[in-house]
Amino acid sequence: MNVAGRVGELVGGRFRIDEELGRGGMGIVYSATHLELGEPVALKFLHAWMQTPELVARFKREAVALARLRHPGVVSLLEFGEDRDGSRFLVMELVRGETLASVTERGAIPLPLLHRIFDEILDVLEAAHAEGIIHRDLKSSNVMVVPPEHIKVLDFGLASLPDMVAEKLTESGIVQGTPEYMSPEQCHGEPAVAASDVYSLGVMLYEALVGRLPFHEGSAADIMARHMFVDPEPPARRDGAPLPPGLVSLVMAALRKEAAERPTAAALRRDLAFVAKGTDVASLAQVAARERARVAALSRSERAFTRRGTSGGRPEPAGAAGVLVSVSTRVRAKALETTLALGGIRVRRAPLDPDDDARVDVVVVSARDPGGVADRVKAARSANLGALVLVVDVSEAAEATLAIRAGAADIATTRDGDTDLARRISSLRRTHVSR
Repeated sequence: MNVAGRVGELVGGRFRIDEELGRGGMGIVYSATHLELGEPVALKFLHAWMQTPELVARFKREAVALARLRHPGVVSLLEFGEDRDGSRFLVMELVRGETLASVTERGAIPLPLLHRIFDEILDVLEAAHAEGIIHRDLKSSNVMVVPPEHIKVLDFGLASLPDMVAEKLTESGIVQGTPEYMSPEQCHGEPAVAASDVYSLGVMLYEALVGRLPFHEGSAADIMARHMFVDPEPPARRDGAPLPPGLVSLVMAALRKEAAERPTAAALRRDLAFVAKGTDVASLAQVAARERARVAALSRSERAFTRRGTSGGRPEPAGAAGVLVSVSTRVRAKALETTLALGGIRVRRAPLDPDDDARVDVVVVSARDPGGVADRVKAARSANLGALVLVVDVSEAAEATLAIRAGAADIATTRDGDTDLARRISSLRRTHVSR
């Protein structure tokens, strides 16, 4: 049984082998032609010396994983068979392209393309994890970039399937995977979980940005020890271009040592989409900070023109005494009031009682309320002289810019939690008192 010299042979009575495409540790992949249909396919064989019961079972496991995971980002399985000489083979769709490893080696990948590639990989992981399938050997050489800029995830030979545990294809305590991409728990010899694939993807994203792996020097044991105990340096783009802070945070979140602390593939994909659009928390905060700095640098007359329609510089009234939630949606207003009350912040409701002499120092408005966000900020400033305005539920960079230009003191995004919201309110109140 010599799979190395099969070019020109007929396999399974229907597939003529045309050329060798590549070989790895377990087997060889050929391009072939389905003679009855005249269509090109890929044939994957186990090496002759790999025909042990465990490795044959692993080969079958890859076939089962591919059969279950019907996804445009995964190579389609057409057939799993055994030739007359006893050699096992997989028949798959033929994919032409280059590996992500090769693309990465050529230089920095433009961020829009990087976002598309990793969005598609995460889509595959999300689908696989929903089926209980864990790849366990995700790496740049196992992702094919196919024109026009789509991906195919390859090599599910180490995949963990939910109903194949009883086969005990790997024993507890035995390391499975590629050291440079392995999660800390895999390096410990523990069973891989969905978060293990997320860690491997974090390594791939780091590699694509920086041009090298987070841990790449020393022996396999050295690299595995670093995965377990050493935090990598935050990624910095190899061409010197600044990275969106949200993208850096995303990579570092995927590379957390504890599996339970990493985001899911679905959450990571959502966060990547926010970063790509510039609507992640860090990007919106940057936009708001730049706009605050720009407004602060204007002359008094320029600020008055920029913020016309507001309080017009009239003196701050005495007796500022709390936070006014001025949000039209009652459910949202109630949620904000509860959050602030639990944080020990005195809340006043809109509209204020005209007979109440107490005033407010911070007004909370929502970017999701009807009308323009700038008009809501100006109205809040005009109705509550001297109060600072916080705009919550911001989801777009343009909203952040408009809010700050209209005179908002700060913004909170749709993804800011209750604790962060209370912190922002407390900070604004301290600012108000010091004015």
